[in-house]
Amino acid sequence: MRAIAEIERAEDLFDLLGEVYQDSILRVHRFRILKRFGREVARLEEAAPLLAEEARRACYAAALRRIHDEYVRGDVPEALALHKPPELVTLRRPAR
Repeated sequence: MRAIAEIERAEDLFDLLGEVYQDSILRVHRFRILKRFGREVARLEEAAPLLAEEARRACYAAALRRIHDEYVRGDVPEALALHKPPELVTLRRPAR
């Protein structure tokens, strides 16, 4: 899948693989989704380097869809952390 190497935007990756995405999810989690997708691709390449192009494309699409949908559902720890309200901190002057 040489075309993936030429992609500049996450939206283009979803389009290339024929997967739908939520703009709001990509806006917030773009980097994390792409990072996890890259790890999945590396694992796939290591496990099945001779996989036929059509099967490879299907595996890539399934991985991208699964990762995206985990963020949609909030099933990812870092996704949950982004939506958790910040803890309050009490500021005090140092004792003299």
